[in-house]
Amino acid sequence: MRSIGLAAATGFAAATIALAWSTAPARAEDVAAQFTVALFDQACVQNFGHLDRVGDWALNRDLAPIVNPLALQVYMGFRVSAHTHEHSVAGGGVLNLGQAWAVPGPSGHFVLSTRFDPESCIVWAQAADQTEVEAGFKALIGRASKPGVIVTLDQDKSIEVPNAKVHVQVYRFWIKPETSFALVLATVNRSGGPFQAMIQTQRVIAAADPIDPEIPLEPPKPVLMAPQ
Repeated sequence: MRSIGLAAATGFAAATIALAWSTAPARAEDVAAQFTVALFDQACVQNFGHLDRVGDWALNRDLAPIVNPLALQVYMGFRVSAHTHEHSVAGGGVLNLGQAWAVPGPSGHFVLSTRFDPESCIVWAQAADQTEVEAGFKALIGRASKPGVIVTLDQDKSIEVPNAKVHVQVYRFWIKPETSFALVLATVNRSGGPFQAMIQTQRVIAAADPIDPEIPLEPPKPVLMAPQ
C-alpha cells in the first residue's frame, strides 16, 4: 500500500446528528460529512487518552468488528510479512494493537478504528462532502484552541493521486506531556476510493514528536499469508 509518510442502531445515527446540528441538510453527502465529524467528536475526542474507552464505546453500541485483512490495511495500516512471519501495523506496532469497527450511519459507510502505536483514534467515511467535513474539522480546531494550549499548523498540503486530489491538514496541540495531541484531517475531492474523509487524533508525548499519519492513497494489496 502506498501511504503518505506521513452496528449501532439507526437511533444512534440520528442522535449523533441531532447533538451537533439542529437542521439536517438535504444532500446525503452533507449528512454523511456532519455525521463523520460528530462521530469523531463522540468516539475519539471525548475518549482521548483512553483507547480502552473507545473499545467500550463501540461495544456498548454493538458495533461490528472489522476483521477482513484488506480492510484492515486501510483502517489500521495492517501488514503481514510472508518472509519474517512478523505481523505489524502502521507506526511499528504489532498485530492486534488496534481495532476497527463498522459504524452504521444515516448515509454511506463509516468506520471507527484505533491504533496503539502511535496512539490514535480515527474515523473514516467512504463518501462525505469535502467542504462540509473541512468546515466541521475547523470547528473542532476552534474548540480545542484554549488559553494555555500552543496550537501550530504542522501540515497543510494537497497530494495528487490518480483522478483525485487529497487535502491533508495536521494541527499540533501542545499542553504538557501525556495530554498533548494532534488532530489530522485528510479529505479527497471525489468519492469512489476506500475513503473520502479521515479524521484522526494522535497522542503527542514530546514537543518534537513527528505527526506521521498513515493515509492510504491506493487500494489495499492482497495480504501475504505466512507459510505454514
